[in-house]
Amino acid sequence: MKSLHVSFIIMKTWWLTFLLLATLSLTGCGGKYGSAGPAGAPGEAAPGETITVTVQGNLIGDASPLTGPVSVVLVDEAGNVAASQTVTAANGNFSLAIPAGRSYLMLFRDARTGKAICPLVVNRRTGGIAFHLPQGSPDVNLGPVIFDSRLGRAWCRIDPPLLQATFAVPLDE
Repeated sequence: MKSLHVSFIIMKTWWLTFLLLATLSLTGCGGKYGSAGPAGAPGEAAPGETITVTVQGNLIGDASPLTGPVSVVLVDEAGNVAASQTVTAANGNFSLAIPAGRSYLMLFRDARTGKAICPLVVNRRTGGIAFHLPQGSPDVNLGPVIFDSRLGRAWCRIDPPLLQATFAVPLDE
């Protein structure tokens, strides 16, 4: 009888250990930083840390190919350039790292003169050109970005799932 009682205790301990480990594996052992760092909600910055989001895509010509270098520029709600990269007809790929938790507008500029050509329309249904990237946002892949300098328009082949934002940004510098 005593061995049956010991077996029951061992089995009960084994099951409790199994349930504890299963629960930890499903819920994780810590926040974004793992068990060794400060706990926090996913996408929440630790004090002094800036969470960045990468916005990438491929700028291509529509009716006419790109004839010269074009600067892809992300401007924040304060009118400051957050990131920029120059692309060419030979390589239209861009990848820009920007802080999350802000609103942005993507502009295309003539790389030689710096003059704005047009903004990116991120929602063709509403004509929205500004978007917000809250803390915890995943990286954004815009895919092919169609650029038509004759029409002064740029748009994504498929509207990206971005939160719309509204703010006024001075386009002339």
